[in-house]
Amino acid sequence: MSDSAEDSYDEDGERNNYQEQYRKEERALAFFNEATKAELLELTGCSKSQANSVIALRPFDTFDNLCVSLRKRKIGEKIVTSYLTTTDAIRAVDTMLKSVDQVREDLVKILNVWCGGENGKLFESGSNSNSVLADNADKATDEEEEEEEPGMELVDVDVDKASATKEGKEAMRHFIRKQPGNMAHGFQLKGYQLLGINWLALLWRKKLSGILADEMGLGKTAQVIAFLAHLFENGEDGPFLIVVPTSTLSNWQREFEKFCPDLDVRCYYGSQAEREELRYDLDQDSTYDVIVTTYTIATSNDDRKFLNRRNFKGIVLDEGHMVKNCTTARYKQLMSIKSPFRLLLTGTPLQNNLQELLSLLIFIMPKFFAEHEEALRTMFKVKSGGGSEKSTLLSKERIVRARHLLAPFVLRRKKIHVLKDLPGKVEHVVYCDLGQRQRELYDQIMKSSVFQAVLDEPSDGEPDATEEAKVIAAPKKLKGAEKKPSQSEFANVLMHMRKAADHPMLFRLRYKDAKLKEMAKVITRELEFCDSNVDYIEEDMSVMTDFELHRLCKQYKVNSSVNKFALPGEPWMEAAKVQELQKLLPRLIQKENSRVLLFSQFTMVLDILEPIMKTMGYKYLRMDGSSKLDERQPMIDSFNDDESYKIFLLSTKAGGFGINLTGANIVIMFDMDHNPHNDKQAEDRAHRVGQTREVHVYKLIARNTVEEQIYQMAKLKLKLDQHVSQDDAAAGASADNEGSASSASVAGILSLVKKNWKATHNGTTDTTTTTTRI
Repeated sequence: MSDSAEDSYDEDGERNNYQEQYRKEERALAFFNEATKAELLELTGCSKSQANSVIALRPFDTFDNLCVSLRKRKIGEKIVTSYLTTTDAIRAVDTMLKSVDQVREDLVKILNVWCGGENGKLFESGSNSNSVLADNADKATDEEEEEEEPGMELVDVDVDKASATKEGKEAMRHFIRKQPGNMAHGFQLKGYQLLGINWLALLWRKKLSGILADEMGLGKTAQVIAFLAHLFENGEDGPFLIVVPTSTLSNWQREFEKFCPDLDVRCYYGSQAEREELRYDLDQDSTYDVIVTTYTIATSNDDRKFLNRRNFKGIVLDEGHMVKNCTTARYKQLMSIKSPFRLLLTGTPLQNNLQELLSLLIFIMPKFFAEHEEALRTMFKVKSGGGSEKSTLLSKERIVRARHLLAPFVLRRKKIHVLKDLPGKVEHVVYCDLGQRQRELYDQIMKSSVFQAVLDEPSDGEPDATEEAKVIAAPKKLKGAEKKPSQSEFANVLMHMRKAADHPMLFRLRYKDAKLKEMAKVITRELEFCDSNVDYIEEDMSVMTDFELHRLCKQYKVNSSVNKFALPGEPWMEAAKVQELQKLLPRLIQKENSRVLLFSQFTMVLDILEPIMKTMGYKYLRMDGSSKLDERQPMIDSFNDDESYKIFLLSTKAGGFGINLTGANIVIMFDMDHNPHNDKQAEDRAHRVGQTREVHVYKLIARNTVEEQIYQMAKLKLKLDQHVSQDDAAAGASADNEGSASSASVAGILSLVKKNWKATHNGTTDTTTTTTRI
């Protein structure tokens, strides 16, 4: 290129850059002169006072005048930059959507033929039980908000009607009319499951990936196994990788053996030495079809490198919401395992906010979304400002675009639509009144200076809610707080409130310091502690709970000097929720011949529930995260097969994923998770295919405690989940809910607690037991 040509090229580039900058400045000037307060809050992220100041400063004659005015009022030009960044992101998302549109249209064209609709036109959700997700993303109406939660409800296909036209015949050309011939004899897929295989096969042919988000209990595992059987039956080569939570590994092995024993399935699990031997065996023998492993192993360095060399044709992630956060190491590690086909299995594709939805979509479709990830994050970021103003432009656009992205890649059916003969599920919310001792404990926490200091803090310093989980392992005394509370103090206060609502024996109230000092001296007389420092023993015991100290004493013989410090009577029976169990369980088990799954978030609560079951005379089993993998499936089988076991104690996390416990028809949630989807996962261990009785779910909530606020947040979160894939008429309402649901963090819940505390002491609260038929 000649010098003159280069100079001309540079001049053109500078001219284009200047023109683009000029257009941005004009756009910003027009916006800051005309935007409503709500639009300022949403598109700039400014505070309410800043939005009021901007409006008061109008009009702005030029862009420079705008910037100078903002600087003088100490607002700064950051909000202008924020506006431009946000609107640029919206445009980038629009560009990306155009690239997705053709793929989407190809899928919709075929799916509508399957569903009997007009070629290329999607049904509205509520108008047809066989409808695909309605996605009129270019318009919004003022119609009454729907309460149904559509997915891609591919429930039934009229093959003759669908094949009646030339276009229909083409769309039905690859339609699978019967289940694969290599499936086990005696096993029969249900109609909606066969349609699920058709949808998976359609994605496979189009070289696309997806999220199978059927409601829990509809047999996603069986559909995946049948889909793999179909691929192998039609000459597709493996291998395929399935990554599962540790608690479901045994179940996947059993399901493969049960549904398709012809497939060569290898379990990649064990100690480091065992896995090293497995790696050698798998390197020598490449005839296997499927490898099943766990998230923990798939994300470790050596194992991940080994798996990456397998050249998997497809990857399936069970409980796919494990990759809901694209900033985590787990997400990045799993993303590094290359495969042309990725399938996520989850009860719902949306967990805590719309960013998580995007993380899932980017994971399965990196070629479409990864390039625009930064723009997507800006576009879908839940604004921190805005307060209670009704959300408008950006929030509404966020919901619309989320649905637009969601539509082609997610299949979701609900039990109510596909299992007409499945017994119902009834939810009972049982409010438990704290006794005097437990109420005094809870009020002491509420009146503490730490609690007051935390509540006085603005919400900007909200910690990660996962901090809370660390607190229960090491209870601390409440101390005064003169300085700004740390993130761990936010979580610590909330955990103290949750523990006080659950059971007073989760604190050290009965074992005073003087008694600990005496116990420490006595325990050094025991052989195992004879060489220990008495001060260290006392220090260790000072952070233990009443129940832990009592259990320690009971480990020694009745006539030993340590055993005499054990608490008299049955103090584990002295809690509001336990008293409610004493009313519920006899009626449910003895009178109604029911069997019970009893869930808690915390293993320390399960520790207390064990002597409660013994006191009440019930034969029980227990499974939590510490249960050995090879013991879990035998326990599940024992409970389902042996009706003498009346109660199964389960931690919500370990017992909530991918296991079948239809031997029970009662679910009791002793306490609730911040994320209501985890509780729903737990509930649906019983309410699933194979259940023959109506399932009743009892949620125990301590009245006038933080649990009421957690329950409120849970309902709000579930409402957002319903709306994210709903018609655009509800987009505005959904956006409002999104902002509120995203505040369901530690500080957000504490803020609600503060309001409720004032209302309670003014005598304005009114909570009653409620029952909801689902």
